[in-house]
Amino acid sequence: MAAKETWERLYSSNNVKAEIDKIYTSDFFFDFVRHFDKDPHPYELYKGVFDTVEAYLIGKREYATHYSELREHSGIHLRRAGIAARTLQNSLKQLSKSALAETLLHDNFGKHLQSQNGRGHDAYNSVVFRNGPSHPLEFLQELSNAFALAVNDIKPLPEEDEEAENRSARFHARHFANEFNEEHATSLGKIAVHHALESAAVAFRPTWEQFSSEKYARGRYRHERGGYDSMAVFALYRIISKIDSTIKETLVGTAIENIRSQPKID
Repeated sequence: MAAKETWERLYSSNNVKAEIDKIYTSDFFFDFVRHFDKDPHPYELYKGVFDTVEAYLIGKREYATHYSELREHSGIHLRRAGIAARTLQNSLKQLSKSALAETLLHDNFGKHLQSQNGRGHDAYNSVVFRNGPSHPLEFLQELSNAFALAVNDIKPLPEEDEEAENRSARFHARHFANEFNEEHATSLGKIAVHHALESAAVAFRPTWEQFSSEKYARGRYRHERGGYDSMAVFALYRIISKIDSTIKETLVGTAIENIRSQPKID
């Protein structure tokens, strides 16, 4: 099995910032700063690199989402997940009336998340750190409610007194995925295969234009070096090539040229 690209590890990381800090070290920035001629502030340069990497990862997700579709039984699972979330929210609301019940559940909840030590554990720790001890499961109640509302936005949930799974509900849930996919397919425009690279080019543009007097463009193609004569292209390539070895310098130049007409981000 081929080794994963670094971006693939970042894509599913539980601590993207820590991983990025290991990749883009002080040695990287010591050399990287030479691409700019306006004495960039170290933090602003770091932020520019971080935003660029983040945009690349989000672009990968957007591309995958754009060409994905709901599976045959997604309608059934969406409906069940939404109903379960709504039921959980209601149950937690009732449990909050008993400090003992809520505390017991909260303590055991944290214990099991601790053993998993994944994204749920990180989210739980953040809540515990930020919130006071009153109603420790209120965050889960709010998450459950938001989850149920999110499902309802996609596929309206039945009224609570209609939640028994009947044949009509199953029938509509099974056909929901096909109907949704047909509508989704007709509404989609094309997303380029290098959408993630263009997303990164958009994100890097403000940093380049703030700290360099050179135009944010791909420049002229130089056959003798097999690439574009542009410091902006080389700077962006230096960032992306650290996480994706498949990207060529010429593709970075094309990405910058493709996004030049797009509005600048603030």
